[in-house]
Amino acid sequence: QSRSSTASDVYKRQVDSLYKGAWSSEFKEETCILTNGNYRAELSVKTGETKVFHLGSLFHETVLHDPAIPLSKYIELLNTIIKNHQANESRN
Repeated sequence: QSRSSTASDVYKRQVDSLYKGAWSSEFKEETCILTNGNYRAELSVKTGETKVFHLGSLFHETVLHDPAIPLSKYIELLNTIIKNHQANESRN
């Protein structure tokens, strides 16, 4: 009999399998931390607040207003935020 998975174990497997290593995930208390190269997103599972960092510097904050956002849509949101940041960085 297999041991039961925690929510964070299930979430990590979903992230890892859906995005084939582009994003890695971990939980620290009530924060889900997603990492993709030099980018890191921290999602408070309690408040829905997302903070996005590049090379350790915060550059974007948002609050999810839909607590039932699908994981795929959340990753799409993060990818869009990062693409916009990269475009802004290349203009500077």
